[in-house]
Amino acid sequence: TDEFIVFYSANSSTKNSPNPAKPLDIVLYDIKNDTKEIVLKSVSYNWQQGCRLQWIDSYEFICNIYNEQKSVYQSVIFNVKELRVKEVLSLPIYDCYKDIFGMTLNFAYLGSLAKDYGYFNLNQDKVEFDKEGLWWIDLKNSTYKLVLSFEDIVSFTENEYSRNSKHTINHIMISPDGRRVIFIHRWYINERRFDRLMLCNCDGTELQTLSSGGVVSHCNWHDKHTIIGYFHKENNGLTYYKLNILTHDYEKLGSGIIDVYGDGHPSVQGNKLLFDTYPDKSAMQNLFLFDMTDCRLDKIAELKHPLEFSGSSRCDLHPRFGNNSGTFFVDSVYQGQRNLYMISK
Repeated sequence: TDEFIVFYSANSSTKNSPNPAKPLDIVLYDIKNDTKEIVLKSVSYNWQQGCRLQWIDSYEFICNIYNEQKSVYQSVIFNVKELRVKEVLSLPIYDCYKDIFGMTLNFAYLGSLAKDYGYFNLNQDKVEFDKEGLWWIDLKNSTYKLVLSFEDIVSFTENEYSRNSKHTINHIMISPDGRRVIFIHRWYINERRFDRLMLCNCDGTELQTLSSGGVVSHCNWHDKHTIIGYFHKENNGLTYYKLNILTHDYEKLGSGIIDVYGDGHPSVQGNKLLFDTYPDKSAMQNLFLFDMTDCRLDKIAELKHPLEFSGSSRCDLHPRFGNNSGTFFVDSVYQGQRNLYMISK
């Protein structure tokens, strides 16, 4: 509704690794009245994705917490009009479809293999393949079920030798119509990482591989049948693609225009592609807006990334659109600390 922004405020330097003993404040910012209020705290977070804070309807957001009494990760739904926790759910969430359901994973196990994205209140470096994987959770009544196990995922592989490897799933993204979900399946052999972009219905049926045989990086839904992302596709190399999930037809985006900048984090609104770059040799990150219709590229910003922010404490811009195509949000450390910025074009 353009009335509120929710964001994190850290109580310690974000140059260091996340510390579960030092909670993040979750702050509600009233845009019209220019007021801020701490409404929640969470000790389950990382610097790349926080505690998965996200709006699920006009006046409610959801985020992950740690229940110390039960030693489990959970999620809470908070109503910003009533300033209260409306619901405490049995599982943490990764992505949500409105206020109806969410999809999630085991954050403790993820943290053992991908410290950038897991939580650190619990230690879990092993899972039973038939009891962990991709979970579905009803946001109305907190019921949940395992819809796709690691056993299902690993069995659906071209390489049987991967069965004895460490496996994770990450970057869960539900389609705009709530029917399907994509995720990245990663496994590790002798510290070498292998990636697959996978798709299934939200009930776990009709599993398929969209991209394999190379790096799969960041993706975003363009519409209910189309994904835009940075990944390998057959003999066409590593670049940005537009991929139809029904036909598996794909096309390169911005050949000779945007592919020269390498990997980034794409955000899509209409025919506009907003993406960033990793720091170059001068430690500068770029923010670009690409018109996919007329292939016009505009540089929005160029921001310094100090060297002391590195590894899991790095600060990718993670650009995303506001409610209109002239407003963008980015994370940046160009002023020496991690901040959230709103840019009006």
